[in-house]
Amino acid sequence: MTGKRSIVFLVEDNPADVFFVRTALESQGVHSSVVVAPDGEKAIAFVETTDTDPEAPCPQVILLDLNLPRTSGMEVLRRLKTSPRFAEVPVIVVTSSDASMDRAEAANLGVDAYFVKPQNLDEYMKLGAVVKAIL
Repeated sequence: MTGKRSIVFLVEDNPADVFFVRTALESQGVHSSVVVAPDGEKAIAFVETTDTDPEAPCPQVILLDLNLPRTSGMEVLRRLKTSPRFAEVPVIVVTSSDASMDRAEAANLGVDAYFVKPQNLDEYMKLGAVVKAIL
C-alpha cells in the first residue's frame, strides 16, 4: 500500500499482541498509524470523541480483541455498529477465542473477518495480509 497512511484502530490490552500486530502490518507493507485502546472503556471513549468531532480522523480498519478489561469486545463491537462514523468501518476480530458462540455473535454483529491469535509469530504475520486485503 502506498501513499497516504491508513489509520488502524487497535483495541488490545496485551502489549505483546500490540507488538505482533504492528509487526504483521509492517511485514505486509501496510503503512499505517496504529491507534491503540488498551481496554473496552477507552475504546468506547475514542469512538464517542470521534463521533462528536467531525475534524477527528476516522480509522480505515478496526482490529478488536474480544477479551478486554473493563468493557468486553462484544460491547465495543455493538457500540461501533451504532456509531455514525464507525458503523461502516471494517472490523477484524483478533482474539484468542475460537468459540463458536463468539464467532456467531461477531458474525451477527457484522465483522468483516475473525482471526484467532496463533501461538507463533509466523502464523501471526498472516494478519497483515488480512488487513491489507481489507484496506
